[in-house]
Amino acid sequence: MHPSISQFPNTEFYNGQILDGPNVIDKALEKRYLKEDMYRSYSFINVEFGKEEFDKNNSTKNMVEVAVIAEMVENIFKFDSIQAKLGKKYNQEKNGWSFSVNVRSVDGFQGSEEDIIIFSIVRCNYHGSVGFLTSRERANVALTRARHCMWVVGNKETMIKSGSVWNTLVYDAENRGCVFDAREDKNLAQVMINAMVEFTNFVSLLKIDSILFKEAKWKVNFTKTFLGKIADIVNLNVRKLVVSLLVKLSSGWRQVKKNKSNIYNDTRAMFNMLEIYNVDGHFYVVWSVDIVNENSLCVQVLKFWDLLSLSHIQQRAKRLESAFRKYTLERINRCQSKRFEWYI
Repeated sequence: MHPSISQFPNTEFYNGQILDGPNVIDKALEKRYLKEDMYRSYSFINVEFGKEEFDKNNSTKNMVEVAVIAEMVENIFKFDSIQAKLGKKYNQEKNGWSFSVNVRSVDGFQGSEEDIIIFSIVRCNYHGSVGFLTSRERANVALTRARHCMWVVGNKETMIKSGSVWNTLVYDAENRGCVFDAREDKNLAQVMINAMVEFTNFVSLLKIDSILFKEAKWKVNFTKTFLGKIADIVNLNVRKLVVSLLVKLSSGWRQVKKNKSNIYNDTRAMFNMLEIYNVDGHFYVVWSVDIVNENSLCVQVLKFWDLLSLSHIQQRAKRLESAFRKYTLERINRCQSKRFEWYI
C-alpha cells in the first residue's frame, strides 16, 4: 500500500515495525484518480450532516454518507472511462482497463485488497465488537486493504466523542493535514442536500450554519410555526421546491412587487413588509425582512413566518398585524433599507 495509507495502522497497530517496500516508496508509482485535493492517497472526509437510522434488517445506515460515497464512485468511474478511451486511442489496450465495485462489510473483507477503498464509518461510537471483530480489529482490517487510495468517510465530531480508535484516527489525520469537509466540494454538497431533503430530517437543513445557506447573501430566521409546517411536508417535490425558493431568496432573488391590498389589510407596516411567494400553486411562503442585534449592530435577516395555502393567508396576515404594529418607525425603516436584490 501507499506509505501515507500504512502510516496510521503501522503506528497504531504494529508499533512502527512494518517497513514500506521500494515499490511503494517510489513517487512515480503514486496514483491519483481524482484531481481534487481531498482525493489524495489517504484522507478523512467529514460528512457532518445526516443521521444514522436502522433499516428493515436492523442494520445501521446513513443515507447522506451513502449519497456522498455514491457520488465519489461515480466520479472515479467517469475518470476511468476517460482513461480507457485514451488507452484505446493510443493503443494501450494491453493495460487491461476494468472497473468494478465491491460493497462489503469489514468482517467480509479480510484477506482482500483493492486499488481504492472508501470506508464508511457507521456506528463508530460502538466500543465493543461488531460481528466477529472488535472496533480496533475492524479498523485494522479496513485501513490495511487499499493499494493506492484510502478514503475514510464519517462524522468527525461523532468519531471524536467515541473515545475509541476512531478518535485517534481523526486526530492523526488532522495532524497530517488529511481532513477534508465534504461540504466544501460543490458536487458533494449538492448530493448531501438532496439526500437530506429526500431521506433524513428535512428541518435540520433550516439552520443559519446549514450547508443549504453556505453561499447565502442574507442571513435567515425561521419561526417555530414555519419549522413545524416544514416538518409536516411529505411530498418530495414540494420539499424540493421549498428548498429551491429559500436558497433563491437568501441569495438575493426577488419577484417583481405586485399589488397586495387584496391579500391582507392595507396597514403601513403590513403593506410594506410582509411578502407572500408561491411555492407550487398550493403552498405559499410568508416572509419579511427583519432586524436582529449582533454585537451591538442591527443586521437584516429574512424572517420566514409561515407556510400555508392561499385560503389561509388572510387569516394568518391578520394575526401578524399585531406583531408588526409593535415595530417602531426606526425598525421599519431599517427593515426596508435596500440591499442587493435581483428581480424576475
